[in-house]
Amino acid sequence: MRTTIRIDLPLLAKIRQMSRREHKTFTRIVQELLALGLNAIAKRPPTSSPLRQWHSKKMGALIDYTDKEALYKVLDQRP
Repeated sequence: MRTTIRIDLPLLAKIRQMSRREHKTFTRIVQELLALGLNAIAKRPPTSSPLRQWHSKKMGALIDYTDKEALYKVLDQRP
């Protein structure tokens, strides 16, 4: 399959150097580099997105939960 990608000149020069040095085609070098990059990304631990972050803060109890009578009084209240 063919596709067109734009590569910055400094990267293009490095890929061409690798191609000559390793006696591989330009396409083969690009495929290998893409595979390495994609594998590295796949092995990274997932980052948490803002939707998955858990925000917590101290609420502070409105009653003394160790006081049974106060707890029962609150639980017995009906709206």
